[in-house]
Amino acid sequence: MIGNLAQLGAGGRINPEKSLSFELYRRSMHEVEILTFDELYQRAQYIVRESAGNDDIPG
Repeated sequence: MIGNLAQLGAGGRINPEKSLSFELYRRSMHEVEILTFDELYQRAQYIVRESAGNDDIPG
């Protein structure tokens, strides 16, 4: 994991060059998934939300 998406910009705006560079780097890696901390946090929130709504389903 590296940083967060806010680091790809300045002044509240995404820098297109930084964003493109990060995406190209991320996609060039094989068998490795590169996430930012905020993306990981969003995934964790989704998993917790989904599991909380599915307590009656045996797992």
